Amino acid sequence: MPPIRRFTGSLVSRLYNVQRVTDGAYRSAQIYHRHLPLILDYYQIGTLLNLRGKHPNSTWFKNEQSVCESKGVLHLNVILNSRWIPRQNDLIELFEAFKTAPQPILMKCSGGADRTSLASALFILFQAATEPSGRKPVEIVETAKRQIRFLPYLHLPKKHQRWIKYFIDFYVEDHANLSPLEWVHQRYRWEHFAKYMLDRGLAGYWAGPYPEQQ
Repeated sequence: MPPIRRFTGSLVSRLYNVQRVTDGAYRSAQIYHRHLPLILDYYQIGTLLNLRGKHPNSTWFKNEQSVCESKGVLHLNVILNSRWIPRQNDLIELFEAFKTAPQPILMKCSGGADRTSLASALFILFQAATEPSGRKPVEIVETAKRQIRFLPYLHLPKKHQRWIKYFIDFYVEDHANLSPLEWVHQRYRWEHFAKYMLDRGLAGYWAGPYPEQQ
């Protein structure tokens, strides 16, 4: 990459708060217009993981598809909702993307602060299980949880987004020595997490679903 384009890429990255998660992943807010190809080139991205789901009638979504196709970058779509507890299939799709996507992965939602924080934390857990580093489990968990904070990620949750910071602790308690991928396939249920939160007096920290809504 020419020096001037590298310099511009560094500046534009700040605009969208592009941050390194691990050697295999980055995170950011929604990247618009002509800035996307610059950032994909600057970080040599292999996969753009869109956590907002498919929006085929939206200009930003069409731009992502077009740019990724022109750059030979895989464009994957997973739905996460910062206000709702993820369903099992939502997490299965997310972890399957982690498993199959060419790296480095760039994860993004709208603001890059809430859904992206959760996905980045889960990616760290997933990578630690698939690429053992010798680190202690408690160190891995603490590293993952550091993805869910105000600085530098601007995670300042509203009332119904406060569940996000408890999700990793729930995984630690619930996963029963299963890898993250095994956990979401074999054990994870949103009802279990809802009960975990309710048992700790944290009702109202998410918009839904609630067990009584079944």
